[in-house]
Amino acid sequence: ALDGLKSLKRAALLHHPPASRPQNRGHFQIVQQGFRCAVRGAVYRCGHGHRGQFFRVLQQTERSQTAVMTIAPGEDGGPPEEHAGDQIVYVVEGEAVLTIGAQEHRAGPGTLALIPAGTRHHVRNPGRAPLFFVTVYAPPEY
Repeated sequence: ALDGLKSLKRAALLHHPPASRPQNRGHFQIVQQGFRCAVRGAVYRCGHGHRGQFFRVLQQTERSQTAVMTIAPGEDGGPPEEHAGDQIVYVVEGEAVLTIGAQEHRAGPGTLALIPAGTRHHVRNPGRAPLFFVTVYAPPEY
């Protein structure tokens, strides 16, 4: 079992300041240096070449899917939605306002948010710069 991931499910929003070295959480690892995301040894370059694309799936397995999303200043990610599985959002650059259920959270770089399965949610960019984030769906959504 993924003890680190289970502890994330206990909180709707966690903040981790940017780190220059890997942070291990059970079986997954987030490496911010160079904006690389490492998941069980597979490395996906999340920050280079994908910025500016509204939504792009980087990888998918039977049990998970990782994507990046860029939202322009003053825009949002579309209408509020719900997914059958859990979703994790990690803000790389910019500012976000995440509405998770009835609660609104401000999120900047280094913020990790868990959206539990079946929870209505929405993301918007209130800032003056593009919002760029990595999102993980378990199971795959798109």
